[in-house]
Amino acid sequence: MEETLQQKEELKTQAEVLEQKNLELQKLTVAVSETDNSIIITDKNTKIEWVNKGFEKTFGYSLGEFQKICPTLYECSQNKDKIQKSIDETPMRTLKFSHQ
Repeated sequence: MEETLQQKEELKTQAEVLEQKNLELQKLTVAVSETDNSIIITDKNTKIEWVNKGFEKTFGYSLGEFQKICPTLYECSQNKDKIQKSIDETPMRTLKFSHQ
């Protein structure tokens, strides 16, 4: 019986820690999604999996559009001229860069 109570306490503590971590993750998700800085997330093979709104505003590409011309960061580095030409040829583009 004492062991069961101890397990319940441990589960309760773990649930509280998990809830705190989830709240923290939600805050970070909003911050990363909404920042004006461009953020790209890739998998271990540099395949681009996600871009934030700042990226879309800066470069004018949604994730799907950008993946068509640059599916991986490696390919981006190999196709800089193609990407720059595509950016230059897209009308009404506002570029905003920040250095950190």
